Amino acid sequence: MQTEDFKDRSALIILAIFFVVMALLLGVAVGLALGWLVFPVEWVDMPPSSLANVYQEDHLRMAIDSYAFNDDCALAVQRYEALGEAGPGLLEGVIADSGEQKIDTITAFAQCVKD
Repeated sequence: MQTEDFKDRSALIILAIFFVVMALLLGVAVGLALGWLVFPVEWVDMPPSSLANVYQEDHLRMAIDSYAFNDDCALAVQRYEALGEAGPGLLEGVIADSGEQKIDTITAFAQCVKD
């Protein structure tokens, strides 16, 4: 009689462990689906100063291109100041390594934002 009870208990324990593992897996799947698909995080209206340095430099280069196209100094200053304390260092870096941008355009932008 005891061996049958032991087998029944073993089967119940294995079944309980199986259900616990399945519940955990289902919980993880539902959590990931909710977090990634239904309610994903959306960053809105973040200032460029909160970006990584690489993207701050991209923002500065786009601001320089925009200034070259629009010739709007007030807009250029606004975009430059959005970089915060990193702006001057980034501008010096862009001046040192102009990449595909014309150095005349970069210096004109620098003159505009420093005035």
